[in-house]
Amino acid sequence: MEHFQKITEILFKTSCENSETMPHFDGYLVLENLKKYLEQFEVEAVLQEYNQSYKDISRKHANLIIKNKVNNEKYIGLQGHIDTIPCNKEYVIKITETEIIGRGAVDMKGPLVGLICAFIELVQNKKQNVVLIITDDEETDFAGIERLINEKDKYLPDIQYCINAEPTKLQPAYLTRGFGQYEISSNGNTGHSSSGENDFLIERMRSVFNAVCDYLSEARKITDPVYGETRAAFTMLNSGIKTNQLPSDFYIACNMRIVTNIEVYKELFNKIVLPKIDETIFIKELYFEPFKSLINESTILKLNKAFDVAGIPYNESIMHAFTESYMFNKAGIPCFSWGPGSMDLAHVVPDDEKILISDIKLYSKIIILFIEAE
Repeated sequence: MEHFQKITEILFKTSCENSETMPHFDGYLVLENLKKYLEQFEVEAVLQEYNQSYKDISRKHANLIIKNKVNNEKYIGLQGHIDTIPCNKEYVIKITETEIIGRGAVDMKGPLVGLICAFIELVQNKKQNVVLIITDDEETDFAGIERLINEKDKYLPDIQYCINAEPTKLQPAYLTRGFGQYEISSNGNTGHSSSGENDFLIERMRSVFNAVCDYLSEARKITDPVYGETRAAFTMLNSGIKTNQLPSDFYIACNMRIVTNIEVYKELFNKIVLPKIDETIFIKELYFEPFKSLINESTILKLNKAFDVAGIPYNESIMHAFTESYMFNKAGIPCFSWGPGSMDLAHVVPDDEKILISDIKLYSKIIILFIEAE
């Protein structure tokens, strides 16, 4: 793991915080620096460039694809994303002898460090075809992975399967809960709060808010013997900009990590929430079905054996967050999520987001054992 320190420095030097309302523009620089560092290992490295715009400002973004070629077999992909969720406070990344602490430690620069270190050793050992794939804009609109998949014939070699390094507590996840989201909005007449004449938008939307709360409560009762329980949460509530001004807009959002057929959740929403909706209220929905990765049983058995050689118990988990593995599998590229760290520590305040360095290094070790056993 002689490259651990340098890779960590490159990835954590800039934050790469990214959202629809606070887009980042430093991911390209991080990937460019990483490309320069990895080119010393005589690999083929390319940046797939694309532009992202925000408020009429266009900036360069990219995906990084780095591969070796030692035989005529298919490639094994190692994939992760570079951007992180935003934080509304200043913080300092802390790297101790035992932990990485701060934004991106878990989601997912920490796992990326382990992935990249494994890639370097695999390239140096010259035993297997491996391709490192680092995408951008996962925390917004999946622009990076979508562009990569759309041009996979150009940028991706023939891939046997791919590992997505999202944190799973080092437990491979071949099953992923689906995703459901509702955004509900309405408009009102703004004015001084003392006017006494208005449609009082927030009060008008109270019944909708309560209905969504009831819907989420009922959705959490939906379970599946394979995928487990539904996870559901209210995530946004926005209205008004000033204490003495009546608001002109109202917006709420919620999402579910679903475990069964989409129609079950839609029917429940239509029963509980839809009766509260009139022509002044707008609904936007998004759904993805639960899915099983296309990984074959022989590959799973080899990974199980790699854990055994490493002296670590092999346990599988179910991924409850939406990851790029969905896009890969949908495109016919077998992909599963597997990485160090706990997803429950992702998106928390930076001082609470932490990952053990020993877990990162163990992850690299098992990847190498697994792939070199092919």
